[in-house]
Amino acid sequence: MPNPYTGTATSYTYTYTSAQGCTASATGTISYTNAVTINNLAASSITGSSAVISWSSTGVLFDVRYKPSSSSTWINSTSSNSLTRTLSNLIASTTYSVEVRGYCTTTSTPTAWVGIQFTTTQAAGCATPVTSTTTNITASGAKLNWTHGSATNFNLRYRKVGVTTWTTTAVTGLTKTLTGLLASSTYEYQVQAKCTATSLSSYSASSLFTTLANKMAEVEPIEETTNNFTLYPNPTRGLIKAEILIDHVSQLDIDVIDMTGRKVKQYSMEAGEGINQYQFDFSELTTGIYTIRFFQEGQLIQQAKVTKSE
Repeated sequence: MPNPYTGTATSYTYTYTSAQGCTASATGTISYTNAVTINNLAASSITGSSAVISWSSTGVLFDVRYKPSSSSTWINSTSSNSLTRTLSNLIASTTYSVEVRGYCTTTSTPTAWVGIQFTTTQAAGCATPVTSTTTNITASGAKLNWTHGSATNFNLRYRKVGVTTWTTTAVTGLTKTLTGLLASSTYEYQVQAKCTATSLSSYSASSLFTTLANKMAEVEPIEETTNNFTLYPNPTRGLIKAEILIDHVSQLDIDVIDMTGRKVKQYSMEAGEGINQYQFDFSELTTGIYTIRFFQEGQLIQQAKVTKSE
């Protein structure tokens, strides 16, 4: 048997032969202790800027790392034999991921990381914004309003009800006008105050609003008297053509939105004064109803429903 022995648990027999040819033997067993585990990992004493992480283990040394859950970069804490670690300089109202691993000796291979999540509390003195009435609601937009005692900078997040992903934007001031929304759809939004760079309030409870219905089933001009618009063939199996009257040379951005509110195509075009003609290929899209939107210099000027057939 090699010395040192590095295999798994085993039994062995040693045989000894003397110079006179006499022999004797003895048996023995080599066993090992189960690998170190990290148990009962928990976060406590959570404030807006700190938290205490604790665990139980038979290990002799531990590594701890943590990060905001939305970040891809870990912050590594100094290795220690302590079964607790205090994390400081955290951001208020933020969800963190924390992971711990252990060693059975100071030179052994560490265990796998074991992790939990926790959320810091709201910063003292940084109140949650209060949302108020949603105004200027149209088929494709709305003006969101809220109040706050001191903050001037905010994070706003919104989504169509039923969609899992938020759209988040930074806002200065107490209002935000949304554009490019889907008609006849209910949206929810929440607002978070940024009292300082690291002092954030909790997000407000969701406020709901519903966009208006379009006036026309197939083509819905935003300003019926100033824009001429044609879209054909509709339904389409693939290629579709659009003709739109533009009043001056400008940038034209075109979005194609599916029935879940997901943007599936996007184009940017130069538009000249007068009638502009464009052609789009929908052949790779699945069958269904899509909304195609035309933005001139960031302003929604036309949108239409397009049916993609087999």
